[in-house]
Amino acid sequence: MSLAGERLVVGAPGDKDPSRDATEDPMIPGAGAAYVFHSIDDHWQPEQMLLPAFSQAAAGFGWSVRATDDRVVVGAPFAVGCDDGPSAIVLRGAAHVFHRDDSGWALDQCLSSSGGRRADFFGYSVGISESHVLIGAAWDYSARRDDPTDNSGPYTGAVYLEAPSDDDAWRTELY
Repeated sequence: MSLAGERLVVGAPGDKDPSRDATEDPMIPGAGAAYVFHSIDDHWQPEQMLLPAFSQAAAGFGWSVRATDDRVVVGAPFAVGCDDGPSAIVLRGAAHVFHRDDSGWALDQCLSSSGGRRADFFGYSVGISESHVLIGAAWDYSARRDDPTDNSGPYTGAVYLEAPSDDDAWRTELY
């Protein structure tokens, strides 16, 4: 969980996706969620449920959360990445960056490791400031600090420093 000013964000990595059919096997862990609460007159009120860019069973969305007053980053270290297309890799991991505006919370971007491989666990830990997002990849294989595509160092782990670019997309600034 993460407290920022009058907002509290609580991750629920095993939460069942409300869009899934209720008749599905209840033993299958859900995609996960993160819940934002707002303190109004010293009482915590639910503000919004945050969901991943796309639902995946057992993705762990909400495993790690960090917040500022108007931005939240949510890790999903067991996800296949940001989509289930050709770039999907089992346990690659993902992190979702949300921003708050007058209409509520909205997804900025889903991020995944640039040199992603199986079991990187990108999103296992996250951090945030007003201008940057930090994302930990617990089992990243990179042996070189300057090359996220180098997969020659088993289980070394890595941290990605992400920053918004001029076109508002998040880009890896430091690895």
